[in-house]
Amino acid sequence: MKKRIIYILIIALFYSCEKEGCTDTNAHNFDPKATKDDGRCIYGLADSLSLFTYQVSDTNSNVFILTANETENLEYIWDLDNGKTSTGSSAIGIYPFSGIKNVKLTVYNSQGSSISYMQINVPQDNFTLLTNPMAFFLSGGFVPKTWHVDSNSAGHLGIGPSTSNFPDWYASQPNEKVGVGLYDDRYIFNLNDFLFEMQTNGLIYIHNSLSSLFPGSYENAYDYSAPFTDPPIGNWDISDDSILTLSQGMHMGFYTGVNQYKITKLNDDTLWLEYGQLNEPDNKWYAKFISIP
Repeated sequence: MKKRIIYILIIALFYSCEKEGCTDTNAHNFDPKATKDDGRCIYGLADSLSLFTYQVSDTNSNVFILTANETENLEYIWDLDNGKTSTGSSAIGIYPFSGIKNVKLTVYNSQGSSISYMQINVPQDNFTLLTNPMAFFLSGGFVPKTWHVDSNSAGHLGIGPSTSNFPDWYASQPNEKVGVGLYDDRYIFNLNDFLFEMQTNGLIYIHNSLSSLFPGSYENAYDYSAPFTDPPIGNWDISDDSILTLSQGMHMGFYTGVNQYKITKLNDDTLWLEYGQLNEPDNKWYAKFISIP
């Protein structure tokens, strides 16, 4: 009986001396001294995988070459803090405007993701990097420009087939959509770092097929009005083929679920856009905007 008691005490002492911790060598917090797994192993990507460096281009001091610590089976997403994103283990940041740029790199694979930030100091402006004249008309140059729907014009909102270049199905009459949350919205374009701001006064006008995406939306003038909280300031970009792209979650005019627009006419005070519809690829929408002096 005494021997059995001594044996039990030895076993109990052995287990009481076990060190709990993560025993999986594949985990970030693997503890080589642990003898009992505590179920708290941490997986994912190590922070070091998203680290990156940069160097100034030999040909232009406003162009920066960014390089990540390349590792197999990783995906890379760069936010260059100039209105543009990029993919791949390296990227080129082009900065026409001086100031501190907060570059963000996200790397990920099936195990998780990791994020790193780095500040880049651009010491001086270089406006020769702005090659699209539309950017100046849209933004007003060095003073941010504000646009709004031209409610007094016929056809300030319209729709037609995607195969046409005209609102064959419907074109609005002047001030036809008063009170729906469309005419008092403001869209502000800033050339500096290509910043974009929406001011909606808490209400937007949306296509009826998208009403389920907006809690509290209600039928109004054949489509829907929806309560809306303005998103943080985002970015804009114009491609060489006149496609205007806004940050995700941002839009202009009547909302159809897209954030890309084809600029068909642009001068100092008038902007015409064509755009698609998220759930109806055969539809093409039209909108006219004017600038605020």
